Amino acid sequence: MPQIRSAREDDLPSLLDIWRRSVRATHDFLSQEDFRAIEADVAETYLPNATLWVMADADDSPLAFLGLSGAHVDSLFVDPAERGKGHGSRLIGHARRIAGRLTLDVNEQNEQASASIAGWVSG
Repeated sequence: MPQIRSAREDDLPSLLDIWRRSVRATHDFLSQEDFRAIEADVAETYLPNATLWVMADADDSPLAFLGLSGAHVDSLFVDPAERGKGHGSRLIGHARRIAGRLTLDVNEQNEQASASIAGWVSG
């Protein structure tokens, strides 16, 4: 069964790959130029400095990750091949246990995330 753990420096390439594939699968409203600019910021600034929790498989390979600043969810990205398996919900539950009531922002153009959030808010 997948387990939640803190991210490690050696996870960063895998987390960036999850970010890329997840964004390509859910953020079709981004131009290629916008994607590249955001990708550079994620790779160079966000991932190396954020407090990240990883959902890892039995081989300890990342399947999803969540960024948490205090009680604010900065990010939540799930490998597209792993969607629908409860990884995002489990990561949100983990964050709730750590921080209590959570806040988060969702891009309203990301309809898939907005639908998921509705279940977490009521759950």
